[in-house]
Amino acid sequence: MGICVRPANRQYVAMSEEEVFEFLRQSRVIFVATVKPNGRPHVVPVWFTLIGKKLYFRTQDYKVKVKNIARNPWVACSAHAGDKYVDLRGVMIEGIARIIEDEEESRRLQQEIIARTKDLRWRAEEMPREWVEAFAASQPPLRLRGGSKPILLVGIRRIGKTSLLKVVLNE
Repeated sequence: MGICVRPANRQYVAMSEEEVFEFLRQSRVIFVATVKPNGRPHVVPVWFTLIGKKLYFRTQDYKVKVKNIARNPWVACSAHAGDKYVDLRGVMIEGIARIIEDEEESRRLQQEIIARTKDLRWRAEEMPREWVEAFAASQPPLRLRGGSKPILLVGIRRIGKTSLLKVVLNE
């Protein structure tokens, strides 16, 4: 199945598909929405990588999003940039997520995500001691084969995108 690119609302200028993927390549955080058993949304920010036109992110197996995806693989993802109204631009993605089962591919993708976000990671020596201690105490033991973390692939089905910035620049 191909990617369906949804046109933007008439008041906005839509990004081209090429601009969408360039925008995503420049982003490092995307919000991922899944559906909880009670039908309510669960939205979390995650670091991700984009390889070709495939979006990957990693997580731990005990996380709510993993359990939600196991029940219902449909997800929505959103990335944005800009703070002022005239600078806002963003991409909304709908797709089906799945766990990458191949260990070698999973390790390779983990390294890709780590390399892409290494300057964003927190270091214990930079944080208040109480935070570090609280974080360490809150972490459940890993229950994954080989100690790897699951990598989720979002098979992109539909993209909605807008860019107010283009409207301003084209006037």
